[in-house]
Amino acid sequence: MAAPSSNPYAPPDPSYAPGAFVAPLPAGVRRFTLDPVKLRALVVRRVVVTYGVIGLGAVGASVAMNGVVGLFAGVGIAVAVVVSLLLGQRRSVKLQQATYELLLGPHAMRRTLGGFLPAEILRDEVTGIYETHLGLWIMCAAAARSLFVVKAVEGFAEVRAELATWHPIEAHGGLQAWRTGRLGAKRQGARTDAAAGAAPIDAAVAAELVGLRAASSTAWQAYPTRASVPRGKLVLVLWGLLIVVFFVIWEVLQPAPRPRQGRRLPARPAPTAPAEE
Repeated sequence: MAAPSSNPYAPPDPSYAPGAFVAPLPAGVRRFTLDPVKLRALVVRRVVVTYGVIGLGAVGASVAMNGVVGLFAGVGIAVAVVVSLLLGQRRSVKLQQATYELLLGPHAMRRTLGGFLPAEILRDEVTGIYETHLGLWIMCAAAARSLFVVKAVEGFAEVRAELATWHPIEAHGGLQAWRTGRLGAKRQGARTDAAAGAAPIDAAVAAELVGLRAASSTAWQAYPTRASVPRGKLVLVLWGLLIVVFFVIWEVLQPAPRPRQGRRLPARPAPTAPAEE
């Protein structure tokens, strides 16, 4: 099989088999893949922590509306939501294990993953590195590019130590981490000279980026890019609608409460007229 094109958007070779091509690395470039154990643990934690809140809300609403019976119904819904999402993530985990690759060079990085376009950044253009509970977001302002390094990467400590020499790492948590992730996700993509505000790059850096593209795995090309609405969010919306429909049906089919009646007193005998003498 021929080496892949340096164009990151080139169509896959018809004779391609996922994971069949692993090119030798240029000097100074390191390749990182995902640790299966860390990846599964990260996915479970994300589902339980993030979507478990919905389950707790369902339990609380059920208890408020239907007491003890609602408690069992709410717990059942919460368990069903979490289990469904975990089962839905199994295919995603397998895809990530088979296609994820991170190439780290002295002045450039490239990440490929099935379902996404390649992401690339240059060291000299990095304006911020932010660490969340899921990993590291590397941001470039002038070139409007970003790249995410998940904590499930095998050798994450090594990657983090190298990136700390590129730019100081800042910790983000809570709402700030969520906003950072939202902004970074929109900017992930290949680095191009036509990027708005991007300055011309050095010839040596350009050659290193071309070398990363040539050495990059082609496994990601076997999968279509992700739709505009992530599958996980779509499943979450459907489960939310199911919960609402469940409560509506519960209220409609629930028998109407009987009017409360007061305690009946025994009837008094009717007074009788005194007998005439």
